[in-house]
Amino acid sequence: MSVVASGAGPQYQWYRNGQPIPGATSAVLAFASVGVADSANYDVLITGTCSQLRSGIATLSVEQPTSITDQPQSMVACVGSPVVIPIKTLGTVKGYQWYKDGSPLPGQNGPALVIPTALLTTAGTYWCVVTGSSVCGTPTLTTQQAVVQIAIPTEITRNPTDQLVAFGATVSVEVEAQGTGLGTYGSLVYRWYKGGQELIDGPRVSGAATSRLTIRDIRQSDLGNDYYVVVSGVCGSVRSPDFAIIVPSVEITQQPQSDTVCAGQPVQLSVQYVPNHPSVTQAQIVFRWMRNGTPLTDGGNIFGSQTATLRILSATAADEGDYQVIITVQPGGNQVTSQIARVTVLRTPTITRQPSIGTLCEGQPFQISIEASGGGLQYQWQLDGQDVPGATDATVSVPEAVMQLNGRIVRCIVRNACGQVSSQDVTLTV
Repeated sequence: MSVVASGAGPQYQWYRNGQPIPGATSAVLAFASVGVADSANYDVLITGTCSQLRSGIATLSVEQPTSITDQPQSMVACVGSPVVIPIKTLGTVKGYQWYKDGSPLPGQNGPALVIPTALLTTAGTYWCVVTGSSVCGTPTLTTQQAVVQIAIPTEITRNPTDQLVAFGATVSVEVEAQGTGLGTYGSLVYRWYKGGQELIDGPRVSGAATSRLTIRDIRQSDLGNDYYVVVSGVCGSVRSPDFAIIVPSVEITQQPQSDTVCAGQPVQLSVQYVPNHPSVTQAQIVFRWMRNGTPLTDGGNIFGSQTATLRILSATAADEGDYQVIITVQPGGNQVTSQIARVTVLRTPTITRQPSIGTLCEGQPFQISIEASGGGLQYQWQLDGQDVPGATDATVSVPEAVMQLNGRIVRCIVRNACGQVSSQDVTLTV
């Protein structure tokens, strides 16, 4: 760089970006070998005998040949994820312009293509045009093309469901999923598990790597509530909720209770239960009430013989017996039998043989008895209308007849839960 000045005795001082350059005190500023670091704004201060004068600013730009060292790379991105494709350059770069399928992308003017959120429409072919140094013979450079493919996120659209089976049966369970498979556009990958242990195909298991799992000849070891499937694709893996493979059954939580009723009264026997899994529905449960080991059917006096509650509308002596219910659950026919509930049917007491006694001899023992029917009977003997303590059996034994009993009146009160009856009076003669 040089400057020409007129006037008396000029002296020179060169400046770089406003700072004096040591030793630069002639009309010519010379660079032995210019480098990028020399790029700056230069001016010179000229001092004469009568005045000072500062020159205009001269800008020195030192450029290098432009080259692309790292080309853009093709990629697969998931819907909703960011897309970033960088490039690297050496030398002078004055600008970037990214293109998609031949059209410039507004705002994409940096060393990396940045799309914050990928959409299905993001898929395409991308490249960048780099503006470089015309001085050095590299005015523009075009990168290689990069292909962006957009993958659909892995998603289970229908989860596997609980399976109720019978021992020895075959069960198949399915999952439905969508997404881009592994290998860019390959198939989704399926892995079935029980209790964290991956299932593999074998003599009884097939489809362990497909969307449909089949297990044949169901055994006790196959049952569980901890089955699940993992579906994997380009955009990650998704695990289904746990599902069950069970042989349905029930547990009796309240047994039917024995009952004693009077003839003509209603009887109700009930059983309460809980299924061994929430998937077991009422439609799969069958009840069968039994009396003395014989199945009951609805009709006449009986209702609800195939429900959880058995009703006898008006009990008779024929309804007395041992009752229990058998609960059968399908599929599989698992059966649970309740405890026995005894139904006792009482009738109003009836005296079948009245008490009687002949003449008693003083000092001799004697007995007086009564016979009655009705069930659950209790007896209370009376003397002259007053209860005799301890005289509560059908037969009363007196160790010794005494004269004080002569002319006394004896009777027996027979009672049960259904009522009571009084015997005829007997006058003692001693």
